[in-house]
Amino acid sequence: MDVEKFIRIVENNKGLEKALLPYINDFKKHQWDGLAPVLYATKCLAENVELFVLPLKSKQIGGLHCRIKNNDFVILNSNLPRCKIIFTSFHDLYHYKYQPSSTKFTAEEFCTVEELADAYSIDQAEIEANFFAANIIMEPSEFKKAYAALSVYYPNDLDAIVSNLIVNFSAPLEAVLLRLFELELLSDYSVADKYLNMNDDEVIELLIDNNCDKVLMEPLGISNLSKLDVYIEKILEYELMSKFDIAHNKERLMKLIKRVTVGD
Repeated sequence: MDVEKFIRIVENNKGLEKALLPYINDFKKHQWDGLAPVLYATKCLAENVELFVLPLKSKQIGGLHCRIKNNDFVILNSNLPRCKIIFTSFHDLYHYKYQPSSTKFTAEEFCTVEELADAYSIDQAEIEANFFAANIIMEPSEFKKAYAALSVYYPNDLDAIVSNLIVNFSAPLEAVLLRLFELELLSDYSVADKYLNMNDDEVIELLIDNNCDKVLMEPLGISNLSKLDVYIEKILEYELMSKFDIAHNKERLMKLIKRVTVGD
């Protein structure tokens, strides 16, 4: 991401706070039901959609949601670092909890992974979902406290501060940077350029150089596609759909999965 686009997102996000605050507060009142935040997010998703964790071809896509004949599916990208999967869980939860009609793509709407990535990068609903996820993972008062403490412990060492914020909040680098500027903890956009051009390997080096655990930058690399058979068995058991419709919908879903995931 270039600095100009980063600045536009920061300014746009500042205007979202008032509109999204009711949703953020509503979600926070559950206080995770005793679960770790990401487990609570995936639990909520799984209660509303059929949730798959699969290795997608593009690292530009954190998750993919689609609707096939009124059945909602979410695919989380297990090729991404863990911190990005955590962020995506809250991102997609926002779509399904607070935007029930938004951006549910059908298997036929996009032909390539690149087109999917382009669509997600410019859509206002995606920007809102990112802002929601950032507010849940990096609650403003807690984030400010952490930044203040780290600034004392690491004076004039932004690398160390950013690295520790990534680990403390289990958040992606880009999301941490946006938070720093949205909350006006930083104002000199020239310092952001160095971080915005970092790839995942460089972020890992940043964490290691600052004595931070790099496990959050390691991908899960798993697949739970076998869950599809369990899903079909459940539909058959309760006679929720005809065998013809099941076969047709499975074919459409598998077409989408084949197009966007790694492997044959």
